[in-house]
Amino acid sequence: MLLPALGERADVTAVVDQESAAPMPGVGVIQYREFCERRAEFGAVLAQMGNNSHHEFIYRDAMANPSTIVLHDLVLHHLIVEMTLARGDDEGYVAELDESHQRWGAALARSRVAGYHLELGNFLFPASIRLAKKSRRVIVHNRYALETLRAHGVVTPAHLVSHAHSFSRQASTMDAARKKRELGFATGDRIIGMFGFVTSAKRPETVFESFSAALRRDERLRLLVVGEPAPNVNLDELARRYAIPDDRWRSTGFVGDDEFESCLASVDAVVNLRYPTAGETSGALIHILAAGKPVAVNDYAQFAEYPEGVVTRIPFGELEVDKLTGFMTDESASSPAASERRVDWIRKVASLEHAVAGYLDALGQAAVQAPAPSLRRTALPVLPDVALASIDVDTAGTLAHVSLALRNEGHSPLHALDYGTPEYRVVAKVFDSTGLLLDRWLAPDGDLDPGVSRKAVLSFRPGKGRHRFELIHGIEGVPVVDERPFASGELEL
Repeated sequence: MLLPALGERADVTAVVDQESAAPMPGVGVIQYREFCERRAEFGAVLAQMGNNSHHEFIYRDAMANPSTIVLHDLVLHHLIVEMTLARGDDEGYVAELDESHQRWGAALARSRVAGYHLELGNFLFPASIRLAKKSRRVIVHNRYALETLRAHGVVTPAHLVSHAHSFSRQASTMDAARKKRELGFATGDRIIGMFGFVTSAKRPETVFESFSAALRRDERLRLLVVGEPAPNVNLDELARRYAIPDDRWRSTGFVGDDEFESCLASVDAVVNLRYPTAGETSGALIHILAAGKPVAVNDYAQFAEYPEGVVTRIPFGELEVDKLTGFMTDESASSPAASERRVDWIRKVASLEHAVAGYLDALGQAAVQAPAPSLRRTALPVLPDVALASIDVDTAGTLAHVSLALRNEGHSPLHALDYGTPEYRVVAKVFDSTGLLLDRWLAPDGDLDPGVSRKAVLSFRPGKGRHRFELIHGIEGVPVVDERPFASGELEL
């Protein structure tokens, strides 16, 4: 979509690594090996980086020959794993994480080499930092990605360029009733769609639980899952768990572009949840909005940049299922006025003309710096900024009760309760004259919003001699990668 439009404004050659590629109007197509021989002929190189093994040759070239990179995915961790660990190169994996995230990344890498793995670590440590620092310029599609790069110390000139939509297709004009019948649904059914490769990050369990609740309110509702499920996602099992009858939902598996369009035309609303995020701007989401469809997203990271009225933001936590259920049963968002509002917003911010101008501007300005961070950061920080505001000790009987007042001095809220997301914890260590007396994970008594203090209480039986304490940041389910205490001192027992 982008290349022919760029080709109208510049002399563009596409470089591919596969043996054959379809011709493209106004754009030359050459093999990567030919490009290597002719590199000096080109005035600029634009490296399109995605987070999968098909982009390995691009990653290696961009590392060896600094260029302008487009980070479609802020997270490249999965690509790095395929390039190293998947081939038995343990030290290469550790080195890559060390380059991007210093000793904290190396610690996480070594823990994975040793057999400890949690998928969340791939997102907390994006592993794109080394490449971004080495590049001449960086292009990203949302402010969250830009600010995350800056938070990781990237000072490379960076540009925010919209993810384009060409408006070349009009799904809303297709025969939705015919497609409904092909799917086994009735014309009067209200269909909730879920599009794309179904991973656990798209929160299918939450979607099925919410749909089950919504179905009890409105029997006309149907659920349509368009996309192949990941190996660890069992949609049939989810339907059984939440007592969703077989005739109330369908899964198409992978579909081509035309089938995608007709399925999109048939749905009345779309659910596009995501946690954790790779920092990408979803092309499918842009396309869904351009079709005027109501869409629900989590109020988180780059999805929080979409304005209310264009999307429906769904919070994490105990209200998530209730809010999503309400979205599924609310027909007002499907009104012509609401639909036109979404289409108009996409035209203003994500047209193909916007994207082409942004790319050319980035290539022509080597010294443009990204704006200072301003967006509310809702993602969990890797190293939280928490301080010990006060400490009180009370000895009652044979136990000592230590009350810790913890204050969040950062810009991101820290969840301490059960939200289905990793919770913030404090690793509290107490030492007596003989050594380590106890090592315990503590949960604050509530969420730590920026500037807010919460209590955490540690109760234990005192040991011998003088006592001292250390407090270390922890994130539930993630290896402790920085064991330096953020607070320490003596305990008066």
